[in-house]
Amino acid sequence: MNTHMEKHKDMEYEARIAELLKDKEKIIAAIKNSPGLQRRNREAAEMLSKLKPPFPWDDDYAQKRN
Repeated sequence: MNTHMEKHKDMEYEARIAELLKDKEKIIAAIKNSPGLQRRNREAAEMLSKLKPPFPWDDDYAQKRN
């Protein structure tokens, strides 16, 4: 059985969550467009492009086999 204070606390928490979820598209867009995230994505893409793919379905592997 919840006390009055616990119920009030739960309602405040739900109201804060509802307020955040109301603007979730705007928050997600801000995170995706953040300079730090874009920089990390570029760095990761550069590092991955330097790795040689060891996959048999890679075009280079298929050409060597033929």
